[in-house]
Amino acid sequence: ITMDLSDASGASDSDEDLREAVALAGPGLFVQNERSHVCDTAGLTARLAEFSQADSLPWIERLDVLCEPAPAAVPGSELDFDPKTVDARDDFKRELLFYRLAQSAAADGLSRLKAEGVPTKRPDDYLAEMVKSDDHMARVRSNLVAKQQDLQAREKAKELRQQRKFAKQAQVEAQLKKQAEKKQFTEAIKKIKKKGVGAEDLEGMLSGKRRVGKPEGLEDTPIMHKQQQQKGGNARRSNKKRDYKNQKFGFGGQKKRSKYNTKDSARSFSGFNTAKHGATAKKAAKFKVQNQKKSKGGGGGFGKNKNKSRGRKR
Repeated sequence: ITMDLSDASGASDSDEDLREAVALAGPGLFVQNERSHVCDTAGLTARLAEFSQADSLPWIERLDVLCEPAPAAVPGSELDFDPKTVDARDDFKRELLFYRLAQSAAADGLSRLKAEGVPTKRPDDYLAEMVKSDDHMARVRSNLVAKQQDLQAREKAKELRQQRKFAKQAQVEAQLKKQAEKKQFTEAIKKIKKKGVGAEDLEGMLSGKRRVGKPEGLEDTPIMHKQQQQKGGNARRSNKKRDYKNQKFGFGGQKKRSKYNTKDSARSFSGFNTAKHGATAKKAAKFKVQNQKKSKGGGGGFGKNKNKSRGRKR
C-alpha cells in the first residue's frame, strides 16, 4: 500500500513539473508555418491572353453569350430594380438577378442556334440511350417483382391466419352451443321422468313415434324421425330398397311386440291365396285312393298290430 501511494504522488509531481516547464517556455518553442499569399500577375495575364485567342473560333464552337439581365415581368414593381444597385449581401435580389441573366442568355442563345440551323427541340421519335443497361434494368425489375410477390405472400398468410382464427372461434361457439343444447335436453328428460311418464311413452317419444305433450325446455327441440318430417310436405326421392326395408323392419322405435296378432289381424284373410291352397283334380283323386286303402284294411293297421303284440305276451 505504501508503494502505491508513493507512485501516485510521483506521477502528480511530474505532471506539475511539465506544466511549469511549458509555461516558462514562452513563444518560439513550437514551429509555426507562415502563410504566403501569392499574386501571380504574369500567369494570370498569360491565361487571359490564351482565352482571348478563342475569339478567332466560330461561335458554334464557343457557345458564349454576353448579355444584359432580362427586363422584369411587371415593370415598375418591386422586382424591377437596377442591377448596379444590388447589394451582394441581399440573397433574394442577388438570386433574382442571376435568374434574369440566365433568362436573357437562353433567349439570345436560342435565336443564334436557329440562325445557324442547329435543331433545338427533340424529335418525336427520338430514342435516347439509357444510362443503365438492359441487363441492369432486368435485374432491377426482377428484384421489384420478387419484393411484390413476397409482400403478396405475406398478406395472404396474414389473411389465412385471420381466417383460421375466426374459424376456430366459430368452432368453439358451435361446440358450446351443442353442449348447451345437450344439457337442456338432458334436463328436460329429467323433468319428464320426475312427472311420472311411463318408460314406454318416454321411449316412444325419443324414438320419434309420438310425443307426450310439450315438456319445458323441449318446445323447439326436434325429435321426430327424418322420414316423418319429410311426410309433412317435404318431397323426397323414392328409394324402393329403403322403402322395402322400412316396411319389413320399420325405422326406429320399439321393436318388441310389433308382430303380435290383434283382433283385426286374426280375422283378416287378406294374405290368404285361394288359388294356392285350393283343391285341384289331381289332389282329389289322390285323396280318394287313400280313403279306399284305409277302408280295405279294416280300419287301418294300428289295431292289428296291437292284438298281435298282446298274443305274443300271452
